[in-house]
Amino acid sequence: MHKPNRALVVLTLANLLLIFIIGEINGTLAQWGLFLYLPGLLVLPSAQHLDCFRSSASLFLSGLLYDHSIHATFGFHAFAMAIVYLLLRKTPFMGNSFSPAQSRLLSLSVNLCLAIAWGLFSLLSLDELAPWGWSRFLIDATLSSFMALALGSWFSDFCNYLLIRTRIISNEKNSSPE
Repeated sequence: MHKPNRALVVLTLANLLLIFIIGEINGTLAQWGLFLYLPGLLVLPSAQHLDCFRSSASLFLSGLLYDHSIHATFGFHAFAMAIVYLLLRKTPFMGNSFSPAQSRLLSLSVNLCLAIAWGLFSLLSLDELAPWGWSRFLIDATLSSFMALALGSWFSDFCNYLLIRTRIISNEKNSSPE
C-alpha cells in the first residue's frame, strides 16, 4: 500500500476514534443537558497530510459517521466538512506544519463555521435542531468552542504521532506524504 493510502486509512481511523470518544462523552454529558459539537477537529489533520482526493474522501466518510452519531440530517456534515476543506485548501498555509496556537485557532474557526452552518441549515429546513431549541444550541456551541480551542492542537498532534509511529511520515516537523 502506498504511503498516501496508508495515511488515508490511519487518519480516517483516527477520525472515527475521535467521533466514538465524542459520542461517549456526549452520552455522559447528556444527563446534565450538555452536548459537545466538535466536527472542526477532524478537518485539520486531513488537510495537513492528505492530498485533495484522499482528504475529501476521509472527511466525507467521517462526516457521514458524525451525522449518524449525533442524529443530524444524514450527509450534512459529510458535505460541509468536504466543502470547508476545499475552501481551506486555497489558503497559503495548508500542508505546512502548524504551531499549537495555529492548530487551536484553525480548529475553533472551522468548528464555529460548521456550527453556524448546521444551525442555519436546521433553521432553513425547519428541522427542530433535534429535541432542543436555539438557546440550548447557542450554549452548546459556546461550550464546544471552548473544547475545540482546548483540543485543537491535541488531535492534530495525536494524528502526527500515529503517522510517525506507522512510519508514514518522518519525525521532522514539515513532513507530508504528498
